[in-house]
Amino acid sequence: MFTAVNFAMVVVIICFSFGLLASFLPILPGTVIAWAGIVIHKLWLWDASVPWWFLGVATGLVLFAQGLDMACTYWGAKKFGATWRGALGGVLGGIIGILIFNLPGLILGPIAGVVAAETLGGRDLRQAGKAGIGTIVGGLIAFVLKFGVTVSLIAGFFLVLA
Repeated sequence: MFTAVNFAMVVVIICFSFGLLASFLPILPGTVIAWAGIVIHKLWLWDASVPWWFLGVATGLVLFAQGLDMACTYWGAKKFGATWRGALGGVLGGIIGILIFNLPGLILGPIAGVVAAETLGGRDLRQAGKAGIGTIVGGLIAFVLKFGVTVSLIAGFFLVLA
């Protein structure tokens, strides 16, 4: 028999699966999608779901992961020599890139933005390119950390629920 508990678990598993897949795409917030599955389960089943403290910890982890995303990208660019112009160029490049070129623009836009801003700021193409590579390195580190948080949310959910 298909009960409300079973149906809630199907919805959660869909959110978790989509959250894990979305972790591989920079435009979709995989960690937030997995967290939404936990919230849906808690609101749907109330006392039969995870405790409130777990939802609080999960919320904190999601906020931490989102902050890590920005901090790692900034760190990567700065570590490889970007100036404030490069950081601003990366943000603008990401926004313009996604609006004009969709997903490829989101990936390539920040790199192009950093390189363009650094070049316009008087740095040579080699220095500007190095700062652009830093954006990629920081983004990859952020991806690994956010994916780890997403997996931790999912594992924690099932461990606490059991």
